[in-house]
This record gives sequence, C-alpha cells and structure tokens, in this order.
Amino acid sequence: MICIDIMEEKRYHIKTGYSVEDVAGQNILIAPSFENVDYSKMLVLSESAAFVVNLLIEHSLTFDEIITALNEEYEAEDNVVKAELTELLERFTQYNVLA
Repeated sequence: MICIDIMEEKRYHIKTGYSVEDVAGQNILIAPSFENVDYSKMLVLSESAAFVVNLLIEHSLTFDEIITALNEEYEAEDNVVKAELTELLERFTQYNVLA
C-alpha cells in the first residue's frame, strides 16, 4: 500500500483587528490595540501593499491567489510581483501581523 501525503498550500491572513487607515495621505497598517503599539514598527504601506492587506483582512489566501489578485489589479511583470509579495509577507511575519 502506497501512502501519499498531500500538503495543503500555506494560506495567509491578517490577524483580527488590524486595519489600513489613511493618515496624512499615507496608508498605515494600524494595530488592533493602541496600548501595545510599537510606533517604531508601524508600517507605511504602498498602494499595492494596502491592497494586499485589505485582501488578507477579508480572506485567507494562498500565495498564488494573492498573485492572481495583484495581476488583475495592477500591470507588472510576474517575477517582480512575486519578489515584492515575498518581501511583504516576510515583513508581515517579522511584525507578527499574520494569523
């Protein structure tokens, strides 16, 4: 008998309570509780990063699903989109905002 493990693709989701707010014309990722905010680690988001955050607040998505959504919204080379998304998700991991 052959046993095959099927691994689920990792899904990304922003933790509950985070939001993107416009502060003085900048997209800022806001933590759910101002009591514990480390202002040195607040994230100023580009338009496309804010787009990704809003997607991940509403849905739990795979890397490929995020890429598809970005490609539908923006015109950019696929390798550039993948590299920038990888960097963005790494930063979200560092700041512990992913669920």
